[in-house]
Amino acid sequence: MDDHDEKALAMIKNRLGYTFRNHSLLVEALTHPSAVKEGKSLGPDNQRLEYLGDAVLQLVVSGLLMERFPDAGEGDLSTLRAELVRRENLAELAFGLLPSHRSSPS
Repeated sequence: MDDHDEKALAMIKNRLGYTFRNHSLLVEALTHPSAVKEGKSLGPDNQRLEYLGDAVLQLVVSGLLMERFPDAGEGDLSTLRAELVRRENLAELAFGLLPSHRSSPS
């Protein structure tokens, strides 16, 4: 990891306002499989954490939707959840955390 990467990680930590107890998990979470394949990172990549994160996100969003819409049926809740956890929507939220990327990603 070079100085540029360390600065980027520091910016992410600062923007989130969160201190990570395990720095290596943060690096893993941000390591795309192609970076490992191309030798730009020693790995591991983020796929296992992505799998777990997807499940946790689904659980949290499902619970919040059930609380917010107590009379909604399973179909409506599933549709709402699918929209909220769409890749494009999550990417927009993630890019919004970066000071230099206040608009939607192109």
